[in-house]
Amino acid sequence: MKKQITFLTIQIITVMTLNAQSIDNIRKDSIERYKIAYKMIKSDFDKPLYHYTYENIDNQKEFGKIELTTSEMESVFDTLQANSSIRIDKTKYGVNLNLSAKFPNNFNYMDLWRIGRVDIINHELYNRLSKKLELYKYISTNFRKLKPEYMNGKTVPNNPMYTESQTRFKDTVDVDSLSYGTVEYEITFVSDYEKILLTKSDVSKSFKLNNDSVKLIDIFDNKVVLEEINNQTCCTNIQLLNTDTNGRKATTKSEPLVYDSIIKAYKEPVIYAKEGSLTLPKEVYQLIRNNPEVTLEEYILMEKTIEKTIEKNKEYTKYIVLTSPAPIDSTFTIYSPNYGFGRQFTVKLKIK
Repeated sequence: MKKQITFLTIQIITVMTLNAQSIDNIRKDSIERYKIAYKMIKSDFDKPLYHYTYENIDNQKEFGKIELTTSEMESVFDTLQANSSIRIDKTKYGVNLNLSAKFPNNFNYMDLWRIGRVDIINHELYNRLSKKLELYKYISTNFRKLKPEYMNGKTVPNNPMYTESQTRFKDTVDVDSLSYGTVEYEITFVSDYEKILLTKSDVSKSFKLNNDSVKLIDIFDNKVVLEEINNQTCCTNIQLLNTDTNGRKATTKSEPLVYDSIIKAYKEPVIYAKEGSLTLPKEVYQLIRNNPEVTLEEYILMEKTIEKTIEKNKEYTKYIVLTSPAPIDSTFTIYSPNYGFGRQFTVKLKIK
């Protein structure tokens, strides 16, 4: 499974969690957030431990897509739109807005988490005092098939698939049971992929991938570093395919856990290089790349400076670090999905 981390992920989780905590804990949690981010980011720049092999590429797994016609997809979207609803869920960590939508009974793509996505385009939500409610941009989506249903001892066929997406309200104290309004969603699916074959001689060159502009910044060890141009949102979609001369893909060898009879526990597994991506500000990348021994204090100082810049300018230059289980020796492929099937639709939040 590919590891994907963004610089703001830790920040978002922390901010959302703080809504449910006392003010006295904020400073302590902020320091812990910096420590976690520092450890995660710095570990990605450590000299990798390799334990890999090459395997034939599974095209369905690597380049999965919807194999339906445009008219068939329109029917799928009709069903999703007609069978969608949103609700407010209160948890100890905050208040969530959840979307649930049902697919047609004969729709059976079990790898939808690879090829489908849900985004919020716009929202007009208000509480009982008509104060507008704001949502975080981050949205998590889960595509799932319900557990088999049974009737008279037999499994009910064509158990439908659902998509469930969750985002969080910013000011949880303003959300109440009489909140109302609408949310405009967009559900999209991969219809194809665009691929670019690159070599180390392409460093400093810019290229387009599905109309997104990206610049190749650096290649070292098992890493390919890209710059996202014009503050786009393409970074989370770009993947790295590192192959040998026979076109086989580099993959991390799996090893069984080893049980230690003396301490009566499994030994800690060795962390080997694997597929993944890390998105972070250009300044953080340069700080750690140029000084691998950077201290936590230096990192915190840099992050605070960047946070002020983001707060003022609302954007920053992003670097995307793609990693492979094996060293980047010669040619490699960068690819990105094309979400060619999609529809926007509005869902109403009904007052309970």
